[in-house]
Amino acid sequence: MGLDNFSIIESTLREGEQFANAFFSSEQKVEIALLLDAFGVEYLELTSPAASPQSRTDCTRVSDLGLKAKILTHVRCHMEDAQIAVDTGVDGIDVVFGTS
Repeated sequence: MGLDNFSIIESTLREGEQFANAFFSSEQKVEIALLLDAFGVEYLELTSPAASPQSRTDCTRVSDLGLKAKILTHVRCHMEDAQIAVDTGVDGIDVVFGTS
């Protein structure tokens, strides 16, 4: 099986922010997104825009960059969270079902 059967889903802008003491400024998020897009990443995952007003702003900002990469974000399985994500202009959402 060749690599042409796979897509790269890059999650630095989502998972990377979950590490202790990790924080990306809005400018760093844009720079990271641009570099990953130039590298050829097909999908970029962002922090849920429902997590905070800044996350929502950043999600909109990255979605508006006009990248080749598709922009995805995780949301809780709540219609309100999904609507917030759609309103930011993302290309898709990953729905998270809480189990605990």
